[in-house]
Amino acid sequence: MKNEELRMKKLLKKTLKLILPVVLGGFILFWVYRDFDFTKAGDVLLHGTNWWWMLFSLVFGVFAQVFLPDCVEYGEWKTGLRNDGFQYAFVSLGNKIGMAVGTALLAGLLGKYGYIANQTQNATVLSIMKHAFTTIPGVLWIVTAVVLFFYRLNKKRYNEIVEELKNGRKS
Repeated sequence: MKNEELRMKKLLKKTLKLILPVVLGGFILFWVYRDFDFTKAGDVLLHGTNWWWMLFSLVFGVFAQVFLPDCVEYGEWKTGLRNDGFQYAFVSLGNKIGMAVGTALLAGLLGKYGYIANQTQNATVLSIMKHAFTTIPGVLWIVTAVVLFFYRLNKKRYNEIVEELKNGRKS
């Protein structure tokens, strides 16, 4: 009976982890679009595309973090050192540096080509904005996908590595 109760608790926890973001997202969507004019097809398409892009970004970001624990085990298996704290900190530092550099470059380019707040922007500024939020991230995600194509640490190999670490062996 205890095992079944434990399985049910785990199932409930997993279900809540999946459902809660969806419900919360629904409320946020309702709040954001409560006064939105859905008769303008262009606006609906633009906002719909934006929401799908954000969902894809969220999922991609989460899946990118899923690989990190596997890399910790692989690193320990390969080098004999378990440096999970360093790896997590390094990823966090890389994210922060990337956001800082990316934001600074975008701000610098916009300033150089004539961005003026609360004004109609020139064609160059609009082009920079468009590419900063579409083309450049798309190209970087394609590069990431190519790199991940060569990621050969699958579940079977990972389990073998963990078993060897438990037994104190290293290939």
